[in-house]
Amino acid sequence: MFRKRKPHTKQRQTEFNKLVLETVQKVLILERKTPEQIAAETFEDVQTEEGKEGDPYTKKGKHNPYNDSSGGKPTGDPDKEAEWDWMDQYLSWAEASGKREDVTRNNAKMIKKGFVEAPDFSSPNEAEFESTYDYAASIAKRRKGSGGSARKGEAYVKSKFPNGLKTPEDVVNLFDPIDAADAIDVQAYLLNGKGDNDGNADVVAVEAATPVCENMKATQTFIDAGQSIAYPLAVADTYIEYITSVGPHDTNGRISVSDELILDGHHRWSGMYSVNPKCMISAIDFQFTNATGNDADAAQQKLANMQKAVGTMVKPGDALPSKGGPVEMNILDKDANKIEDMVRKMVETNANPDNVGPMCDDNWCSKVLADTGCISKIIDMTKAVTDYGDKAPTAAAALEENPDAATLKEAVIFLTSANLNQLVSNSGSPIGNSPSDLARTLMPQLDHSTVGGGQGLNSIRRNLAQGNVNVAESIDLQRWGKLAGLLKD
Repeated sequence: MFRKRKPHTKQRQTEFNKLVLETVQKVLILERKTPEQIAAETFEDVQTEEGKEGDPYTKKGKHNPYNDSSGGKPTGDPDKEAEWDWMDQYLSWAEASGKREDVTRNNAKMIKKGFVEAPDFSSPNEAEFESTYDYAASIAKRRKGSGGSARKGEAYVKSKFPNGLKTPEDVVNLFDPIDAADAIDVQAYLLNGKGDNDGNADVVAVEAATPVCENMKATQTFIDAGQSIAYPLAVADTYIEYITSVGPHDTNGRISVSDELILDGHHRWSGMYSVNPKCMISAIDFQFTNATGNDADAAQQKLANMQKAVGTMVKPGDALPSKGGPVEMNILDKDANKIEDMVRKMVETNANPDNVGPMCDDNWCSKVLADTGCISKIIDMTKAVTDYGDKAPTAAAALEENPDAATLKEAVIFLTSANLNQLVSNSGSPIGNSPSDLARTLMPQLDHSTVGGGQGLNSIRRNLAQGNVNVAESIDLQRWGKLAGLLKD
């Protein structure tokens, strides 16, 4: 005989509601994740993700990176309309041809962001679509292996560098010059991390990080003054953001770090540093098993590891990508007054070496002056500057008493110069402070157009995280013993 269920009392109903509320709150807490948590989980996925061939492309309007904000064709600008038309026809061609979706979409993004040379948008044609797609497909293919012989590649590398690839210069010299056939084997060796019998020595922990600018150190021995200040002193919104908020500030994942060392993205970092040394940057951290710490040897090996990863992504036979710059713009070998002279000249001439736009022009000054919080920060930080005697505090006082374009520029000159001088004093490279200590052309270019821009960068990270790149270069002792006649089958 069943008991008749008693009706809910008010107390039981209250307890039931409380239980439901607590459950919902727990779910909401679990779902309420910080950008750092989400980024970290994303990189956990990257470390276990295996490459896939990709599905055939299905054209959707939103995949056209030249869409306007409403998702349709932009109007009123002939250049934008031509770009949209070209890309729309390219996507339609990719769909009709059954091209891989990941390659097609990544290629479209690469063109939009300028990682590859833009086609002639005024004359779309199938031959150009094919060559455009093939370029991106070749990059996607490289990260999976060149099809060469890892053993031949190892023999080639050991013949030239018997002690291993210890510096970025070693890796750059390995590829310049190199025959395409040899390069295919070398790339197979460098992508043989899982097949070299050294366990997890090649697995690199790849994680999101949010370090503070002033807590990091350069590895590059050349920090260009112009490239450091070009963007924030031309884009007022960015300057205001950096100085009024510690961050973390988005850098599109373009800053790579390891421990306290900047490996790539130096000028994105120094640009924030020039505004506010206490800025937090959004970076990607790489932890290697064969290089730890922040001394010169560790810095060289970490840079070499990154260059090995870049080397797996270049077209066989090509040299590694590089970037130079006028040595006279280096701040690491300049004192405070020389740095101030460099900054002043660029601001007073409204010059911009990166062609972002004029620095500290009237429009920039108007926006900054309109933000009282920003002006307050500039005044307080400039008052604390002691590198230039009483010139900086005097400039700060003038801005406080009479805020206009002229007084703002003076304060910004001294504050920017002082921040860059702090970088030189506290965050210079352990390798040296002169371009001759480590040529800038030896620094890894992880998102260079020749390795596929953002697509290449993601492939490099994935290969490092999965242990595909032979960064540790461990010797298979059993195989080498057999070759030396020390062991028998």
